Amino acid sequence: MFALIPVLFMDHSSTTLQLQAQHNLRPAVTRVVTLPTPLSKFVVHAAPKHKRAPVRPAARHTATRAPKVTVSLPTGPMQHESAIYGALRGMGLSPVAAAGVEGNLYQESHGDPHIYSPVGGGLFGLTNENGGSPNGGSLPYELHKLNVYIAQNGSIADVNAHATGSTPEAQAASAARDFVLRYERAGIPAADTRMQAAVHFVQSQGHL
Repeated sequence: MFALIPVLFMDHSSTTLQLQAQHNLRPAVTRVVTLPTPLSKFVVHAAPKHKRAPVRPAARHTATRAPKVTVSLPTGPMQHESAIYGALRGMGLSPVAAAGVEGNLYQESHGDPHIYSPVGGGLFGLTNENGGSPNGGSLPYELHKLNVYIAQNGSIADVNAHATGSTPEAQAASAARDFVLRYERAGIPAADTRMQAAVHFVQSQGHL
């Protein structure tokens, strides 16, 4: 029985592997195996590991809205603003049409149902000859007269139909302009004041 004892000899030109077989009864038998050089070509080099670049989350683009421009009342405060607006809505006027009509009431009386005029005072300046009075009346009474006046000269549906435009502000301004021309028929139209007030009312009531 042989016992294999590997003995490795290396020189500059080649690598020699000498296997010596030894037996306890026989002289040693030497077998020489010559391997090609260099051995380094049999070495498998692991590919270098590349670190993955950290993935950064995509930047969020937050849309910015243009700042809201609030239109103020042009010639002072409006009395009973919310109460009048609520009553106009109760008549069946749309939010923008109600703002348009209230813009006309602003020009006529600033919401004061008792404002005086010798030819006809009150909330919307109904003339004496049409059933008005110089000193107007209570707010509910003046609003009732306004509702009757609209029915006599057109209709709630007609007022709503003339509130046109691409935005609530434009619709309220359109309703105010139409109301002064076809319903109020005021001697001093002051349409710009009525329209500006209408835009303010539609904004202040939150109908945007």
